[in-house]
Amino acid sequence: MLAPIALLLFAVAMATVAPRMLVRAGWVKRAPGWGVLAWQGLSASLVVAVFMLCLVLAAPLSPLADALAHMWATSIPEVVEHYLTPAGPELAAIALFGMAGLVLRLCWLTATTARNTIRARRAQVSVLALLGEEHPRGFVVIEHSTPLVYCLPGLRGRIVVTSATLEVLTDQELDLVLAHERSHLRSRHDIALAVAQVLRRAFGPLRVFRTAQEEIAMLIEMQADDAARDPRGLARALVTLGCGAPQPGLAAGDVAAVARVQRLTGHHGGWSRRMSTAVLVGTVVLLAAPLVLAIMPMIEMVVTGCETMLA
Repeated sequence: MLAPIALLLFAVAMATVAPRMLVRAGWVKRAPGWGVLAWQGLSASLVVAVFMLCLVLAAPLSPLADALAHMWATSIPEVVEHYLTPAGPELAAIALFGMAGLVLRLCWLTATTARNTIRARRAQVSVLALLGEEHPRGFVVIEHSTPLVYCLPGLRGRIVVTSATLEVLTDQELDLVLAHERSHLRSRHDIALAVAQVLRRAFGPLRVFRTAQEEIAMLIEMQADDAARDPRGLARALVTLGCGAPQPGLAAGDVAAVARVQRLTGHHGGWSRRMSTAVLVGTVVLLAAPLVLAIMPMIEMVVTGCETMLA
């Protein structure tokens, strides 16, 4: 009975307390790549906790009880005794159906998001083939009065530059913006955004996933900003490119531009290997915690059996 309560409390903490702490953490913007990992770890740990909660509640049902009994070399009555809640098998059945529905919803949203993204990219590529002109410096130029630079991720990632951009940016500033876009393509930031979008749509009532999507969108821009060798020069270019990209592109000047300019023109502390290790270990702990909480009844059963045998 303690396992469902512990998992529920863990999930509540991940959905309320942890996001507030992460939003206020100064190190996240100092090392945006590690910040993205932290937000992804938080989101994943909450998803795992929800699944483990459903699984723990559904464990007394015959198929799952059989599997757990075989896995832990014990009997089905022992499994039922350690996992059955006072609500009885009715709650277990509801949890099983809820878990199945959540899996189907995640699969459906993942498939539809991937399909829509592929269609949008193909449409953009078709437009570029008709209206764009290849530039010797490795990007596509389209005639437009708005200064804009963005990339189209994919197997053949492309960078798009409007004709107005070539007029308002210096060669040095353009090189800095191109480095930013190439960082997006190289790191496949579009995948991180797509995963965050799927989780936000799947768990719509939970604000944490909306916050995670917004923070990840800002942090991957900051991570791409770090590819520029001249932060102040890139900041000047961002002020000029203060507009967005057509979906599903990633633009240099569209997300949290003010915060990014302040970061590029300001001074922020350094980053050490010890800090990286701490973030990595913390992420692993967050992911492992719901799994450990879910199997605690089985561990308790094994320990009790060993004590009985030694007595």
